[in-house]
Amino acid sequence: MYLNCHTCYSYNYGLLSPEKLVEQALRYGVQRLVLTDINNTACVPEFIDLCDKSGIRPIPGIEFRQGQRFRYLGIAQNRIGYSNLNQFLDRHTVDGEAIPVRAPRLDGCFFVYDQLPCTPAKLLEGEYLGVRPNEVYDKVKVLGATYRDRAVIWQPVTLSDPGQFHLHKLLQSIGQNTLLTRVNQDLLARSGDHFIPASRLRACYDPVKEIRYNTDKLLERCECWSKDDNPNLTSFTDSETEDFQLLSTLAQKGLIERYSRVHKGLRERLRRELDLIARLSLQGYFLLAWDVVRYARDKNYMHVGRGSGANSMVAYCLYITDVDPVELDLYFERFINLYRGTPPDFDIDFNWRDRDDVLRYVYDRHGYDKVAILGAYRRYKGKSLVREIGKALGIDKRDLDVIIRRPAETHLHHPLAEKIFHYGSQFQRFPCGLSMHPGGIVLAGRGLSQYTARQMLPKGFPVTQFDMHHAEAWGFHKLDLLSQRGLGHIQSTVELVKQRRGEDVDIRNMARVKSDLGARELLRRGDCLGCFYIESPAMRGLLQKLGCDDYVGLVAASSIIRPGVARSGMMHEYIRRARGEATLTTSFFGKELPDTYGIMVYQEDVMRVVHHFAGFDLYEADMLRRLMTGKSKSHQHLKALKSRFFSKSAERGYSSEVISEVWRQVASFSGYAFCKAHSASYAAESFQSLYLKANYPLEFMVSVINNGGGFYDMETYLQEVRNLGAMIQLPCINRSNYGVSLLGNDLFLGFAHVKNLTRRTMERIASERQSGLFKSMTDFLSRVDIGASQLDILIRIGAFRCFGLTSMELQMQSSQRRRGQIHQTALFTDDTPYQGWVAEEDFGIENDPYLEQLELLGFPLDSAFNGDRVALPKNRILATEMSQYPKRIVTMVGYYVVRKPVTTVRGRHMCFAAWYDEAGDFFDTVHFPPVLEKYPLHYKSLYLLKGRICVDHDFPTLEVHSCSVIPGAYRTELK
Repeated sequence: MYLNCHTCYSYNYGLLSPEKLVEQALRYGVQRLVLTDINNTACVPEFIDLCDKSGIRPIPGIEFRQGQRFRYLGIAQNRIGYSNLNQFLDRHTVDGEAIPVRAPRLDGCFFVYDQLPCTPAKLLEGEYLGVRPNEVYDKVKVLGATYRDRAVIWQPVTLSDPGQFHLHKLLQSIGQNTLLTRVNQDLLARSGDHFIPASRLRACYDPVKEIRYNTDKLLERCECWSKDDNPNLTSFTDSETEDFQLLSTLAQKGLIERYSRVHKGLRERLRRELDLIARLSLQGYFLLAWDVVRYARDKNYMHVGRGSGANSMVAYCLYITDVDPVELDLYFERFINLYRGTPPDFDIDFNWRDRDDVLRYVYDRHGYDKVAILGAYRRYKGKSLVREIGKALGIDKRDLDVIIRRPAETHLHHPLAEKIFHYGSQFQRFPCGLSMHPGGIVLAGRGLSQYTARQMLPKGFPVTQFDMHHAEAWGFHKLDLLSQRGLGHIQSTVELVKQRRGEDVDIRNMARVKSDLGARELLRRGDCLGCFYIESPAMRGLLQKLGCDDYVGLVAASSIIRPGVARSGMMHEYIRRARGEATLTTSFFGKELPDTYGIMVYQEDVMRVVHHFAGFDLYEADMLRRLMTGKSKSHQHLKALKSRFFSKSAERGYSSEVISEVWRQVASFSGYAFCKAHSASYAAESFQSLYLKANYPLEFMVSVINNGGGFYDMETYLQEVRNLGAMIQLPCINRSNYGVSLLGNDLFLGFAHVKNLTRRTMERIASERQSGLFKSMTDFLSRVDIGASQLDILIRIGAFRCFGLTSMELQMQSSQRRRGQIHQTALFTDDTPYQGWVAEEDFGIENDPYLEQLELLGFPLDSAFNGDRVALPKNRILATEMSQYPKRIVTMVGYYVVRKPVTTVRGRHMCFAAWYDEAGDFFDTVHFPPVLEKYPLHYKSLYLLKGRICVDHDFPTLEVHSCSVIPGAYRTELK
């Protein structure tokens, strides 16, 4: 009887989760249930699963709306009908067509209107008129005797009960982007739109019993649904057999190429992996990933295969990954095994500039009807939820800022703040719209419309309306094609080295990269600014404490840096053992985990311990690991495996005390363990960055800046360029490009770094300069069509200093031109010819350069430690001297770089911060709650810092007692 049910995936409309909807339907004795979310089929797989478990027959459908105006319900009679409904919705959500007033004729579909779509009534086959309980006489009269068999019960379900109507109205207020008091009442659900007892609902139609009969008949015509079929692209060639033959051939070829000596053990592992891949029908999935990587390699695109997929030798032999699983003793069963409930997925990173081309190849190769990027749900949470509810209630932004920034200081809050928190708790984690997964794609063998409608987002690729979790519920294999800037740093450096030095750098030669002495020395010192994944202050400190200088050590460091390991105390113990300050345990852990000093560091270590200690096979070991990490919700299964662990361990001769201790350590560690294969993939990329920085430092830093940087801001990367001996120059009209450019030992800032300079201006300059350098200002103005405001920006930043005139002169004459006193092409009476570029100190900005550069660049080029502007205390020490003053009170001067806020267990705020001194060397500080409260860090500036030196494993940190901005130093407010 319920043909029009909404969940919270009817964004800003429905209030029921899929679980709540099915739970209530079961309570009210519903036997057949139709899900019709508004222009959305996101939660259909979840809905089908929940109904199957509850003994309810699920029927998917869609409520079609144009904007927020109801058009009709579409109900799928069968799978063909569901596919047709999705394709019809695609025309609206992907192609941008309006939803017509009258539904199209679609096979396997029923349509239900709230009003007759034509006058006089002339309903086509499969069209019905929905009749609410209070409309029985009026609508039946309109239909007349001819179409009386087309009247059906229409009792929408949007709320749990009438008391939720106010929450629905508030959601609609947010969705309509208007005040609660101004919501369009015609677009709201009714307070009675919820489940009611079947007997009461049926009684409403006693006057015209045919309506009940028609409804039952419509529902009976809908087929029973299940999700037993395989939705994936099952074969890459013409059959699974041919797929396996191709996969085997490629893997055998790669085995010979990857390993200098192929012994029996390697062949046996390859055979074992291929057998399991075939058994699980995953050969097509492996070939799909291989085909994507093959395309990228043919185009010379950098890529990194990471995640648990790097545990596979087949993936290594297909060049999907570059991590040798044999070298690192990685278990294939961590990626694929018989007991794994969720499909495996490859994570493949590409240079951020290339990823879209790779995506386009996959779409073109397999068809836009079969490929889509996964959607991701935007959800109401935190500060954004407070703002949305506050706006709907009409609360001023300044009052909302107080609530958000000072949530505990209720005496400062707006009187309606309590209502905001109350309503917010009702909407927390509600989906509120669709966005795009960073790179997950799915391929459907029979077309995506069999499973979902799609939506076009600004990126230009259609995305599924379901997310990765709902994709798993359908049984899809996900392939993550992600973009990252670290690969951009590497690829651009290789290209720049070729351009400047004529050298071909084989960055994929990992044996050479990992053994490079310069790279290893940078790693040991923690001199990793710009290097992928290892440049943060915390990582720099860890590397220095460890004295790490090899690949295997870096793999471990990339794992123990994670918060869970640090909180457990095991990171500190690992450092002690690595430095020889603690004795390596002779227990079972010490024997089985010698590479990590008897400490479990990786998820694979959990599997290793369970495998060797209790005799579990690797399939069972991975299942236990997943259960312990919460990947599976079966507590009963975990209890059974625990019992099996204890019994099998006892059979192997271990005492109950030892068994209990091993179980305790495994259980406590597994929740925060990191995948070793993932760490190994990242460490390989980190080593490639280190190699390039050690051997081509300036080219590498230029590439870091031109690819969007990394952990730090641009000013910090420019400081590193200075440390390498280069001179930083302001943009020059004849020397600068879009990004920074390196000419000899001079690094010219790019036009993209100048605030408010438009891309159109940059493109015009670049286009004209292809015809030759600008010879004078007159030449520039005659060739480039530029407005006054854009010209003033270039003048103020000193971009025309190559013409030998000062910025002050240019600004005065530009001002005259704007007042009409000088024609643009006659801006200069003395047409000084091009003199080559002139250094800023020779022809600089004659206004205060700090203020001009702060406004136009966001930072000044001159050193913050310039003695002409600030007076530095004579008793200061440098970063390189910190270790000489353990436990001593010292004074330091540092330029702020970055901070990491931390909330203590008591809810107070502290932070860790990083700085560099006048020599350009980094140092770290810790600001405990009392100090941070008294001396907050409000500005990016030069600070006077006083405190005590603390040395931990030869790594010094300043525990700050007081700090303040040095008088005369420029400052910018921190966000």
